[in-house]
Amino acid sequence: MPLPLPKPNESEKSFIGRCISFIMRDKPDTPQKQAIAMAYNQWRLYLKRKHKRKLISMKSGKPQKANYKMGFER
Repeated sequence: MPLPLPKPNESEKSFIGRCISFIMRDKPDTPQKQAIAMAYNQWRLYLKRKHKRKLISMKSGKPQKANYKMGFER
């Protein structure tokens, strides 16, 4: 199952906690350190894409439609 995405205006701390809980419920045999790493990676991907969309919209002068398909990438 894909990892959750941050909700609009959700803090990093809140998202990380929610994501770790999701991972541990979905796959209880996942080591805690791995679940933490997965959650932080998902947060970083979210920030990277959010920043990229902002840069694109600034270059074109037009707001861009947000693409929220951000699953866990390998």
